[in-house]
Amino acid sequence: MSGPFLRDPSSSATNAPLVPGGTDELTMLRRLLLLPEQEQLGELRARLEDPALHAQDVSRVLAEAVALRYQEDDELRHALTPIVIDALIENAV
Repeated sequence: MSGPFLRDPSSSATNAPLVPGGTDELTMLRRLLLLPEQEQLGELRARLEDPALHAQDVSRVLAEAVALRYQEDDELRHALTPIVIDALIENAV
């Protein structure tokens, strides 16, 4: 059985090029299929690794996240209470 997407049966290498066309066509096809996704992953990685961009992303959802967490339980209140008390004391002096 032969076709444009079968491996060359005479080749024993596991990475043997597809017949006809060889690895250049396979590489081009791989780029066409995967390049957009690879670019998106690169952009996401940059957003996570760049503190300024990451801070911008967090700032867009921070207020809503605080409000939601406050409604769920008292953990946020317990975490913030000492900080707020210290800030009030410092400003009162």
